[in-house]
Amino acid sequence: RRVLFRSQLINVPIILSRWSKTEFGAWLTIQAVVSLLSCPDWGLQDYVWIRAFQLGPTRTKTISRYLGASLRVGAIFGTVELIIAIIVVALGGHLALLGIADATGRYLAYGAGIAVLLATVNSSIFASVASYINRIGQTVGLYVEVTWWTTAVAVASAFAPSIAIWRGADLVGAGIAQFVAVFMVSTGQAFHLLAKLKQIDIRPIRSHRALPMLIFRRARLAYAKNILEQARQQGVRVVLAL
Repeated sequence: RRVLFRSQLINVPIILSRWSKTEFGAWLTIQAVVSLLSCPDWGLQDYVWIRAFQLGPTRTKTISRYLGASLRVGAIFGTVELIIAIIVVALGGHLALLGIADATGRYLAYGAGIAVLLATVNSSIFASVASYINRIGQTVGLYVEVTWWTTAVAVASAFAPSIAIWRGADLVGAGIAQFVAVFMVSTGQAFHLLAKLKQIDIRPIRSHRALPMLIFRRARLAYAKNILEQARQQGVRVVLAL
């Protein structure tokens, strides 16, 4: 949280020195909307984290099954989130959200649409997979590694688009910069933590097909909590950005 807070103090003046308030508002709205789309996935991650703590670090085979099952459910959620984002952009829903109603804002609309799709792929696929592995890692003694990688992802996500904007990038360029940075760091994070987990005999394994559905059902309260919390936080960002 400190990294994100300090990054805002640095990034906001940089972005406003290069972009108009309209572009900056569009960027904030995109990030907030993508966060709202990811709410159910975060709820599932919270449930898997709690369940792994309950099992304890010695039940490696059961934890491996939960890791494999949660990645499958997460892949389904990520696919649904991406489909929703594609439909919203294809139907022009982002135009209404950004308040673009005439041809003067079409270039901004094009950039916003691309940025929405790139941010959704980042959140629903790359960052999501790494987050499930993070949750398991925290419960089996890899807290230091998880903390460093989580910080690295947050720094990459916050500063890569700002650097691109400072160098003259528009919405599309900022979205691509964030996409590449998160992809590279999240990929390194996933491979490193999976290698560490493998050393203690934990790896994603195929479970009975009933387990993913069991996880999905039992995580309902976590879904609801995250949806309400993100609606409060990101809803304020959307209102302020409009």
